[in-house]
Amino acid sequence: MWWILSVACLRSPEPTLDVVDDDILPVASIGEARDEIWSAFLASAPPAEDKAIHSVSWQEHTLRYTLQQRGARPEQGWPVYIALHGGGGAPAAVNDAQWASMQGYYLDSVEVGLYVAPRGISDTWNLHFNEASYALYDTLIEHLVRSEGADPDRIYLMGFSAGGDGVYQITPRMADRFAGAVMSAGHPNGVSAENLYNLPFLIQMGEQDDAYDRARVAAQQDAALDALQAAHPGGYVHDLFLHIGGLHNLHWSDRDPSDARYPVIADTAAWLEGEAGGERSVDANAVRWLGAHVRDPRPERIRWQPGLVAGTRGEDARWWYWVGVEDDPETWGERVVVSLDRSRNTVVIEESGPRLRLRLDESMVDLSVPLRVEVGGASWSVSLEPRRSVLERSLRVWGDPRRLFVVELVVDRATGVVPATSG
Repeated sequence: MWWILSVACLRSPEPTLDVVDDDILPVASIGEARDEIWSAFLASAPPAEDKAIHSVSWQEHTLRYTLQQRGARPEQGWPVYIALHGGGGAPAAVNDAQWASMQGYYLDSVEVGLYVAPRGISDTWNLHFNEASYALYDTLIEHLVRSEGADPDRIYLMGFSAGGDGVYQITPRMADRFAGAVMSAGHPNGVSAENLYNLPFLIQMGEQDDAYDRARVAAQQDAALDALQAAHPGGYVHDLFLHIGGLHNLHWSDRDPSDARYPVIADTAAWLEGEAGGERSVDANAVRWLGAHVRDPRPERIRWQPGLVAGTRGEDARWWYWVGVEDDPETWGERVVVSLDRSRNTVVIEESGPRLRLRLDESMVDLSVPLRVEVGGASWSVSLEPRRSVLERSLRVWGDPRRLFVVELVVDRATGVVPATSG
């Protein structure tokens, strides 16, 4: 018996839904079943509480945050702007003051949306990316979608200084949760950008922010993204605003609500080599930059380093958009590269370890005919049976109405492709 436990399952008991596992769904009934399962999930949500400081919990850890609502809720749900504060390895009072500042830092730029300011869960240098942080942010996003009416395809992440450090670390581990990210005045601390293939990413930095060599490292990170984008066209949407004459938090702004434009280095690769680099002017407002992007929860191409994803998101598997690996490093491989060819009703696995999982639905493939799976020189055809139990398992993993899949397959390079066994 195979089952996936989600962060939600580990947090607290949830009312169970009356679902018959492996109940095959006629294609015509998928929409109705999806709506029924999601409606039951919403109905079982705890009642909203009217308080200044909100919180979510996972195991023994608690994440506190403030939530402010701006404008009228759009029909498709609220866009959400999650803003991470600065500080870091400092007394709690210092980090509390930084948190208080972030509660209004970008707020004037949010015309419509939920503005969410979490308090780092520790007072260490990595206060936004302790191992438990990833499960807590996953829990927070699920709660915002389920109880606050958030649009899961417009969840945005931004942060300044130590908050920027958090953006660098969270996004490659949770890119499938976000529609876009802005990192301001932080340091990547060696994290790879490879998992950002489907996540638009903006770096902002003062040209003279020399502490920890932040400015040069920002330009190096941008160069790494340039190289990834050149090697893999169609992904790695990104930019670097290296503000001319800017210090760590002086002489530039990523939150100016006016239409002011700011001078930034035009050629950051030249600047990195000691040349002037020229000048261009940009709208540096982080909220406006983010608002131009919408998440695709079923991208046609995935590039993924499974080892970088937080292991707390599931007990038996790690998932990335619609691709998963079992929680056994021996089966991962260095990276997973998978493409969906809708015109041929085919999934092409270019790179992976020995075993891989796929979750699909009627918007991705034609369920009425066999799916072709190509792996290296081999190919298999497999008949697809939509199952209500896969909808239920998808709900348990993500709590996301845009990721309620109906087919799950196991791809084994040695033995072929079979439907996943449900529990």
